[in-house]
Amino acid sequence: MGELSLNGNLRACSGVLPMVIEAKTQGIKNIIVPLENLNEARLVRDLNIFAFEELLDVVSFLQDRDSYSPIEVQPNYTLDASHYISDFSDVKGQDYAIEFICVAAMNPCPCGYFGDPRCRCTDYEILKYRSRLSGPIMDRIDIQKNFRTLNILDLQNHAPGPSSKSLRKKVEHSRAIQKKRYKQFPGINCNAQMTPNLIETYCQLDSSSIEILRQAYDKFNYSARTYHKFLKLARTFADMEGKDSINKFHIIKALMCREIEKEQARLHTV
Repeated sequence: MGELSLNGNLRACSGVLPMVIEAKTQGIKNIIVPLENLNEARLVRDLNIFAFEELLDVVSFLQDRDSYSPIEVQPNYTLDASHYISDFSDVKGQDYAIEFICVAAMNPCPCGYFGDPRCRCTDYEILKYRSRLSGPIMDRIDIQKNFRTLNILDLQNHAPGPSSKSLRKKVEHSRAIQKKRYKQFPGINCNAQMTPNLIETYCQLDSSSIEILRQAYDKFNYSARTYHKFLKLARTFADMEGKDSINKFHIIKALMCREIEKEQARLHTV
């Protein structure tokens, strides 16, 4: 079990422990895992655990199993948690976190023309329609943008926008900055993965930035969860500009990534 990269390396994967436990339940005695998952797999006793770094090593093992010995498991072996940079004490009023990327799209209203003169939806109909997607789910989406209908006359505008190549270069430069910043923290490669402690270290704000955030929270009733999301986005905007510190313009850009709350604040029902 594990993930095979294009260059033939075996990469660590999530969920090795429950998979090994299930394998033992099914009567499987020999388990092959990526070397990075070894410590997790060896928690299950009475199994033959083999760990490799490359697919070629696995092939050699299958061709000559007698030359390999399973990893020895100490009777009282437990995982050393000292290398984890996340701690339960970091959780402040939030539930347990999971990590995934979600990209989704939806109509802004029942007719799909919200913000356009063609829209005839009432505020009540719009709010009822949007309530299909629960508030807690929406609150966990970092970037929420509303794309307006393109005017047919805009198609005559031949002014070129940024190219894919230039955008890629900017993103790669930003990710390189983040990778260097977090190189001493295992499992952290980008701003999105920052823990509360890292946010406190790398997302310090000046007084004007704090005041802008405070006004936004007072007006739109953002949840505590969104606070860290705004800081991570602001840190990313700063990285894309090559800035060491976050300023108020990065905070403003981060706030502009959450348009849904602003729209719904203008809707009224009776």
